[in-house]
Amino acid sequence: MLHQLTTKFLHRVRIHGGEFDSSARAMNRVSGKVTLITNERAFIAQADLRKFRGSTFERKQMSTSIKRIALVAVAALGLGVLSVAPSNAIPQADSFSISSATASTTVGTAVTVDATLAFLQETSSDTMTITLSYDAAPAGITAGEVAFSSITAVTSDLGTPTVDTATARVAKVSAATAASLKKTLTVSLTPTKAGTYVIRLTPAISGSSTLPVSTAKTWTVTVAAKTIGLKSAFIGTAVGANDTATADATAANLTFAAAASTTAKARIDVGQVYGTTGNDTATAADAQEVVVATTKGLVSKTNDYSAAAKTVTTAAGVDADSSYWVFSNGDLGAASITITVGGTLVATKTVTFTGAATACCNTYNRSG
Repeated sequence: MLHQLTTKFLHRVRIHGGEFDSSARAMNRVSGKVTLITNERAFIAQADLRKFRGSTFERKQMSTSIKRIALVAVAALGLGVLSVAPSNAIPQADSFSISSATASTTVGTAVTVDATLAFLQETSSDTMTITLSYDAAPAGITAGEVAFSSITAVTSDLGTPTVDTATARVAKVSAATAASLKKTLTVSLTPTKAGTYVIRLTPAISGSSTLPVSTAKTWTVTVAAKTIGLKSAFIGTAVGANDTATADATAANLTFAAAASTTAKARIDVGQVYGTTGNDTATAADAQEVVVATTKGLVSKTNDYSAAAKTVTTAAGVDADSSYWVFSNGDLGAASITITVGGTLVATKTVTFTGAATACCNTYNRSG
């Protein structure tokens, strides 16, 4: 019977009266059975008892089971993720600061700034670096003018931190054991040129592409040229190579025979210093131009009458502690000798030529 029903299902429903209601009434529910009237035969099937009791139970049970399996899988996956530590630990909660954003100095005088780096180590291999670089600088400087000069542990420093400054412009900060680190590194700039230096201090996590929380800082240093002052401009009657004058000879000793001679009568020593205190001797490269001129007699940059003239000039950047020799050339009377450094008159010396105005030395007896 069932086999016949499955192989030859409803072809049509015979509806009496031509109305849907009539066909619906043809479905007679008696004692839990439904009778379908077709043109072939009647089909009697057992109806489900109560709502969703029979045919939907299996589907409902399957849906619930799938949901439970999915929830278990998600939970297991979440626990698995939580239980796995990062494969590469890196410094955490880092901070970086510098003690001042600006500074000023003069050529040759060092200036410093403190850079403080702090972070948490997850493992003893966690390392951070600070790199020094130039954003701007005067032309002709060397990279080595800025470098790390000292390392200082601050009060909140824990563990035993070490700092590797093998490369003068890269500092590495780490500790032998995981710790909370805080280090102050002093950066020193010894400028060789006047102008503006802009130095960038950049923190980074060593061996990782992960960016630190802290950001780079810039330190701007304004460098002024040194002020060259006069340490000494003394005249003495000792004229040997080692007879530097440390004070002016007395007026009585500065009277010489006017007769021309290849032997120097006096020596003038001019020394230059930085600033006005006279404590910092200038180097030859920093020296300013020196001009020594006389109204009578001759002067020379060397102890050589053949090079003597009325005016002698020593170019800038040549000699910061220069000497000049005074010669008689037959001129009579008081000679005013002026010493100018860097275009500024800094001293005037007076000598007197007396006696017979005897010329000598042929071509060496010149007027300037």
